[in-house]
Amino acid sequence: MNIGIKICATARIIYQHLHKSFLDLDITPEQWIVLNALCKSPKISQKELSELTQKDQNTIKAIVDKLVLKDLVIRKTNQNDKRAFILSPTKKAKELALICTKIDNIMLDKILSVFKDENELDYFINKLDNIQKSIENERN
Repeated sequence: MNIGIKICATARIIYQHLHKSFLDLDITPEQWIVLNALCKSPKISQKELSELTQKDQNTIKAIVDKLVLKDLVIRKTNQNDKRAFILSPTKKAKELALICTKIDNIMLDKILSVFKDENELDYFINKLDNIQKSIENERN
C-alpha cells in the first residue's frame, strides 16, 4: 500500500469513528470542527471562521446554516459591515461542546498512544507540516 493511500485511509477511519461517536448528538465531525472553533473564538465573522478552520467560505456558510437551524449558532449582522455576519455559539452549543470535547479527547488519546514519547510525536507533526507545506507551495 502506498503512503498516500495509507494517510487517506487513516484519516477516513478517524473521521468515521468520530462520525459514529457523534451520531446521537446530531452533529457531524465537520460541524464539530466549526462549532469548536466558534466556541473558542466567539463573535467572529464567517470569513474569520473560514480562516481559523482552514475551510473555504462556501463550506463554512453551509455548515453555519445547518448549525443555525440546530439552534447552535447565532448569526447577527455586523454593525460595521452590513454584508458580513458575526457568529456566536448558543448556550446549547456550549453544552454540546463539552460533550464533544470529551469524545474528541478520547480519540486524541487513542492517536497519541502510538507514540513512544513527545519527541516522536513532535517529529511526526513536523513531517505532516512539511508534507502540507510542500503540497500547498506547489498549489500556489
